[in-house]
Amino acid sequence: MSTSEPDYFYLPLRDAKKSLNMRINLMAKVSKIGTVRKSRGSDYVLVLKLVDRYESSPGLSVNLFADKLDKLPQARSTGDIISLHHVEMKLNNGEFFCTFNGKSSSFALFDGEASMDLSPYQTSINYQAADNDKKILMQLRGTSENKPEQALVEPMPTLFCNLKAEENLTVVCKVFHVSETSDGDLVLFVWDATDSPLVTLQIAHGWAKANLFASRSVSFVKRDFVCIPKGLWRGALTPNSYIKKLSDEDNHVQCRQRIFNGRNSSKVDALPLSVFPWPSNVTETDLAYSSYSTLMESLAYPEIMHKFTSIVRVVTSYPWQAKDLRSPATGNYRVRLTIEDPTARIHAYIFGEDGEKFFDGYPSIGVLSEKMKKLLGIKGSPALRNPPWIWCCLMSYYLDEKDPWGSRRYRIFGTTLIG
Repeated sequence: MSTSEPDYFYLPLRDAKKSLNMRINLMAKVSKIGTVRKSRGSDYVLVLKLVDRYESSPGLSVNLFADKLDKLPQARSTGDIISLHHVEMKLNNGEFFCTFNGKSSSFALFDGEASMDLSPYQTSINYQAADNDKKILMQLRGTSENKPEQALVEPMPTLFCNLKAEENLTVVCKVFHVSETSDGDLVLFVWDATDSPLVTLQIAHGWAKANLFASRSVSFVKRDFVCIPKGLWRGALTPNSYIKKLSDEDNHVQCRQRIFNGRNSSKVDALPLSVFPWPSNVTETDLAYSSYSTLMESLAYPEIMHKFTSIVRVVTSYPWQAKDLRSPATGNYRVRLTIEDPTARIHAYIFGEDGEKFFDGYPSIGVLSEKMKKLLGIKGSPALRNPPWIWCCLMSYYLDEKDPWGSRRYRIFGTTLIG
């Protein structure tokens, strides 16, 4: 028997809670898998929930820290088993949790299903197996109480079209893109085939300048799209949040797939759900309805040049005040609109002859002001606005022949803003 065996004596989770500020060893089942985040320092942090025959769901939290992502446990699914060496038990605001430090702690991950394979599928570099690992592993695999995924009562998922602010909810969706902010936070772009409720946009003092969003392009599907946070639904993960991968046979997954297939079957069904019975009559366009495309379909279009009609709403305009819409030097219109539909949000430019057509010539400042208010959805109090859905003709083009995709832009043409 190894002289180091006492160092690997595994405590049941109920006894671990009695070992505050002590370094202990645990082997238990993973009941919840959190998302990796940046800590307040330079490390990455992952939160796992653990259960065993003495600790029921939601389980004991373990905060795992590492200086690199690949040093964190990559649990394949809930129900898998993790062995933890030299973690420290803590108590904060009445909640027990363990902390894992990559320099002094170590881990091993095992498949939770009954199997003859007793070897871990992932270990930290400094992990050393204990003499009793296999025995406890087999006990955990064979005890029905250790199946936390069956003990959990999953709440009914909420469709995006039924979202309400300030509510805790469960969603079933596809993750289309994952991005990391400058602060090290991870942002997931998700969709469930339905449209989120329209957000009433708020206008703060000096909004014409403040709403020059610091937009940036991120890789999304096949092309770039502009990620602008203003007026978007945003959900925040809490320490108790978790992500679970679902199979294609899951009932909730199949339901959302049917919604997607139905909306993708015709151009009418692909329209924004909040458009019905029909978009507003704020604009008139030259192109026929048969050229309709969503913004995302255009972004993924295989050619640089793409002419199409779309139904969008104007999130913001720069400039927006009537007196600033034309260049003082040339007298030509030059405006940048930020437009969106349920699939994407982009910048679209109006200039030159297109501007003359869009604003129906060169009306007075008063008439132009009324047109812009109608376009931006400003009614009564300017503090809140609800932009209408409008038809517009869009065309993609490029600025640099050497980098056509990188310099691709959109402009509005063949569209008239009705007074």
